[in-house]
Amino acid sequence: MNLPKKNSKNLTILFFTGYVLLMVSMIAGVTLVDLPNINEGNTVEKVNPTFEEALAAYEQQQAEKKAEQEERKWKVSNEFVMIAVTIGAVLDVIIIVIWAKTQNRKLKEAKETNKRKWLYSKVFWNIVALGVIQPKEKQLVINWYNLIGVTILIHLFFYFLFMN
Repeated sequence: MNLPKKNSKNLTILFFTGYVLLMVSMIAGVTLVDLPNINEGNTVEKVNPTFEEALAAYEQQQAEKKAEQEERKWKVSNEFVMIAVTIGAVLDVIIIVIWAKTQNRKLKEAKETNKRKWLYSKVFWNIVALGVIQPKEKQLVINWYNLIGVTILIHLFFYFLFMN
């Protein structure tokens, strides 16, 4: 099929011109023609109640999950807390006494020094051991009055804190 060159050029121009006109007419038809929406009144009424129902169901599901998680938590009784605090306080005193004994042994073995150490400060021991251990004659000794007093005060504090 041998067409003259002039004819094939005209045919190409005619094809692309028709294509451009078709596209322009389709775009104009979509943008300029306003069709009435048949379901306009129904969609608004159906969407809102459906959304509200779904939202209420979701909130209820979240509340059930939260209540289930609250039930799973381990409830600690006040008596258990008192026992745990007592055990912790006893272990604290035992650890401090053992540490003080090892420090006293180290001081006996070491040479005599005139350095002022933080270890012999009453302020330090009042903060760290609540006054239970006190330095006396360059040794750490247990102050039994402070030990008994601190034990009673801590247990009274926890009693008023947890039992009321």
